[in-house]
Amino acid sequence: DDPDASNNDAQATVEVTSPQADLSIAMQRTGVATGTIATFRVPVRNTGPDAADNVHVTITGNVAGSPALAIPAGWACLRTAGNLHIECTRAAPMPIGTDVIRFSTVVRRTQALQLSATVSSATADQNTGNNTSTYSKP
Repeated sequence: DDPDASNNDAQATVEVTSPQADLSIAMQRTGVATGTIATFRVPVRNTGPDAADNVHVTITGNVAGSPALAIPAGWACLRTAGNLHIECTRAAPMPIGTDVIRFSTVVRRTQALQLSATVSSATADQNTGNNTSTYSKP
């Protein structure tokens, strides 16, 4: 028996928020060696406010062959045969900061160069307008 049933109920208001991140990506050409090897930096940035889960980067282009690839710690990348196609994923959530994927590839002087890089995540992104970067050179 409860001698005072008037104090058996309570209410609380709790605000539930989902994690949010702001991912961005860039494609930067850093040099040409021997006239045929182009080197690129692909900075992947999270400006927060939270870590981004299941970050995925796709790099594509109209150059053939398997590029030399430098992968930052915590990332895994796969290259497919044919035209440039690199798929990278980050094993752990990406904290606020920048990771840089680097690659070098052979470029024929007779072709226009068209490259694209895209980043996505399972975490809500506050600004998807900066999730794709392109590089074009006639």
